[in-house]
Amino acid sequence: MGIEPFLLSSSLIGVLAQRLVRVAQPRDQAAVHLRGGRATAPQSPAGQPPPTLYRPGDDILGGYRGRSGIYELIMVDEQMRTMIHDGASEQQIEHHARRSTP
Repeated sequence: MGIEPFLLSSSLIGVLAQRLVRVAQPRDQAAVHLRGGRATAPQSPAGQPPPTLYRPGDDILGGYRGRSGIYELIMVDEQMRTMIHDGASEQQIEHHARRSTP
């Protein structure tokens, strides 16, 4: 981005990422039954059935209504600030962020 690392490390508080996903029409959803080689269902807590996955129905509008945001926030701590200042690689900073956040 052309910003000096010492300027970035001293002024950055956090990083917010946003993804917009389409929202399926509730009345037009169709349950998806996963089999064999297609995909694996998300993990569910022990003793509970796996969650039901849905796909949009055959609505003329495509089965979707609007979009919803999925957000991820990473707060910059002192160690990450030092890593940015020292010119650490993107992979090193990502590894630290994944290790230090829930």
